[in-house]
Amino acid sequence: MLSISVTSMRRCHSKGWPILTPQPIEIPLRSLEHDRYTEKLEENATVAWQREYAKKSSAWVQKLLPHVTKPIMAEMDFFLAQGLSGVGCFRSYIHKLGKASSPGCPCGEERQTASHVLEDCPLYESGRPKTLDVSEEPTCKYIRNVVCSLWKTENEENHRGHSERISRPPVLPQEVSIEEE
Repeated sequence: MLSISVTSMRRCHSKGWPILTPQPIEIPLRSLEHDRYTEKLEENATVAWQREYAKKSSAWVQKLLPHVTKPIMAEMDFFLAQGLSGVGCFRSYIHKLGKASSPGCPCGEERQTASHVLEDCPLYESGRPKTLDVSEEPTCKYIRNVVCSLWKTENEENHRGHSERISRPPVLPQEVSIEEE
């Protein structure tokens, strides 16, 4: 078996500096015709990518995107990325950064995580799809709207003079409505 190393990047724990690590990809036999060779090389690269993804992605990310080739049926923006990654505006994450006094959800749940808010929280059940499937546009719209709503709530609390501060997100996109439909 012939293999090459494709460099991937991961982050150092303490400083966030990039560390490059080689990832082996099996190279198909050159005796294959060109189209089959290219197809097989892409398959092998996807297998290596999936292997690394499974090792380094959170359980939340893997639940929404179980395979690296699963399509996301919306244009990626700040708000959708936060919902898919499970970081940013969720109080459990903000608390971990020391910018919120409690990781709790206003509904009473002990931790306000992406999973809790997007799947179970009664405060955000309006418009929630039966299953969160990012290959379906309604799911992406729901995630984006909930994250926009969370940012709006945090910013309103910050403007009222609360001591808890989080950094401001980009301006809400015009096409995203945070009103419930």
